[in-house]
Order: sequence, then C-alpha cells, then structure tokens
Amino acid sequence: MEAKVKIDYNAAKLVKTLPKMIENLIKSSGDSTADQSRKNIDNEIHKKPLTKMTIKSRLEGNYPTGKKLPRENSIVPLKWTKNLYKGMKGTEKGLSIAPYGVLHNKGIPTGKIKRPKREFIEFKESKKGMNIFNQDLQKNLRK
Repeated sequence: MEAKVKIDYNAAKLVKTLPKMIENLIKSSGDSTADQSRKNIDNEIHKKPLTKMTIKSRLEGNYPTGKKLPRENSIVPLKWTKNLYKGMKGTEKGLSIAPYGVLHNKGIPTGKIKRPKREFIEFKESKKGMNIFNQDLQKNLRK
C-alpha cells in the first residue's frame, strides 16, 4: 500500500511574513490594550493593596517625591493623580504609558520609593487587528 502526500501550503512564505503580521497586530491593538489595562487597575487584578503608609500619605496629600497633591480618600492603587490611568493610549507602536507605569508593573523601586509588583498591563488584541491577521495568515499560507 502506497500513500501520496500533497502539500498545498508554503510555510517558508509564512515564516518570512510573520514578523510583519505580528507588528501590524500590535500596532492595531494599542487602544484595546490601554482599555484592558485600565480595567485591570479598576478591578485591582494585581491583588496588592496599598500600605498603611501610602494610605496615610494620600489622606495628608504628601506625594512620595515630596510634592503636595490634593488629599485623596481612595485606596485604589495606581490612581492617585490619574496621570498614569488617563495617560495610557494606543499609538502606532502599540501602547504609550508613563515611564513610572512600567516601574509599577514590574515592581522596580526607585530611591526611597518601594513598589510591589502590580501587573496591570495586559495585551488585548483588537477585533479588527485579528481579522487582518487571520486574512494575512490564510493569504501567506497559500502556495
């Protein structure tokens, strides 16, 4: 008994175009990633509450860098000044975020400021981006 196998796709073509396809998906998913990251802050998915010292600082309006800010009764992490929360935006390169947002996400301390790791940044593909990705996938798998 003999069996014949016919290949009707070209994996080499897909391998060549895959990096560009992924780049296009990231570009088109910036806004949905920013929205998902905001939802993660709202829902406190990181499960790391504020310390008593931070709550006291918020109530007194003493920002860790020494600035005076309006007093805040909220104990939701990452939302005191709202700069990080409102500043997340989708761009041509993906997600634009204040540099200290990455420090909070990774838990990197700076100077006297110690931060627990609060992973709130989450990639979320857009529907339009996934449709284009799937179309490109089918197109580039053809022989």
